[in-house]
Amino acid sequence: MALPTIETREDLIYALSQAAELEHGIICQYLFAAFSLKSHVDEGKVTWAQLECIREWKAAILLMARQEMEHLGLVGNLLTAIGGTPHFRRPNFPHPTLYCPPYPTFELQPFCAATIQRFACFEQLHRPAGSPAGNLVSNPGATIGMLYQVIKQGFEAVSATLQRDKSGVLFIGPDDAQTVNRHLGLPPGHFDVDLFAVHDLPSVGRAIDHIIEAGASPTPHAKVSHAERFAQILDELEHMRCDHPDVDPARPVAPNPVTRPSHETTANITPVTHPVTLQAVALFNMAYETMILMLTRFYAHADDTPDELEGLMKTAFFPMMTAVIRPLGEILTHMPVHDHASMATAGPAFEFQGDLSLHPFRRSAWTLLYERLRAIATSCGNLCLLIEASCMPWAVKVQPRLAFLQENLERLVSNFERYMHLKREYGELLLRRLL
Repeated sequence: MALPTIETREDLIYALSQAAELEHGIICQYLFAAFSLKSHVDEGKVTWAQLECIREWKAAILLMARQEMEHLGLVGNLLTAIGGTPHFRRPNFPHPTLYCPPYPTFELQPFCAATIQRFACFEQLHRPAGSPAGNLVSNPGATIGMLYQVIKQGFEAVSATLQRDKSGVLFIGPDDAQTVNRHLGLPPGHFDVDLFAVHDLPSVGRAIDHIIEAGASPTPHAKVSHAERFAQILDELEHMRCDHPDVDPARPVAPNPVTRPSHETTANITPVTHPVTLQAVALFNMAYETMILMLTRFYAHADDTPDELEGLMKTAFFPMMTAVIRPLGEILTHMPVHDHASMATAGPAFEFQGDLSLHPFRRSAWTLLYERLRAIATSCGNLCLLIEASCMPWAVKVQPRLAFLQENLERLVSNFERYMHLKREYGELLLRRLL
């Protein structure tokens, strides 16, 4: 795999978009594995003592996923700084990937030794070429770290070309269009998030070095690197199995669940066929797409008022991520993937079903998002009714949490309506039509 040649602004935007897809794809894989971990002894093949260790593994993987989200945000700022737009699109799983040898595809796999080994490799591949730890992964091709090195050099080359030719400047994006910790209401480093603006070559170097160092070496907010933490998890899992060979930390989650199998991709996918589970996966996909739309608007904000940005942040980041995406993803790992005797369970598919775009006029964007949130709440209510009508053990287990999720969604819709003053605008629009 050849690294991209960066000679123009367009080349730089394309390379950064590739980096964004890599970070986004890694985030989804981490979340899928974390959601698959067991949480109670009644799930079998785990003890309470082992569950304490498993909870620590889950917390560590979720933390690293959150730090990868920070990296995705920094890539968004790099794009915005040079006139691009934050890039949140990516192919559906499984899909071929670049810069991650020896793994040719990104796949959604449950927690196991092979999955954690894959994650450790991803993090090692962030290391720049020639670094002291660069030999930990034997690979003949291009890597994530090499891509970021090329991007860093590309910034310098394109900036120098524009200055030499007197044809313009590289950093044309307004600083206030970028997303920093202040927009999240967080001091630097809080929740292990340190988003900052990019406006010149030194800040570009700082952003790229920050992304690389999290995978390759300890940071001010972590005692060990991501690669080292995954290696620790592997060691702890091996020791656990030495004492208890039959231990199984994860649920029987099927790899790469899909709702719409593609004719082009048929290898190692699991079509979801159970009708109730299929509706639940579709609900997750709709919530996930809506969250991505919100993040796109948040990271590419222009004429939005501070109050509107705060309202969007209060909807997209913590409620949608922690009170919708996470619980629904975990609920899916308890639900049967097929409608026959298979023991396999489903999981979040992270599928994009169509085009993800918002009208540039902010009021139209807010209205579309509001309507999607209402549809999600309605779909969740319908799913609750189906679950309540079932007497299957898995349905009895997920019903209370799904009902609580429904309450959270109704509250989220009401809050978004209030944040964006949509009830007043709907009333004014109806009055104008009547008159």
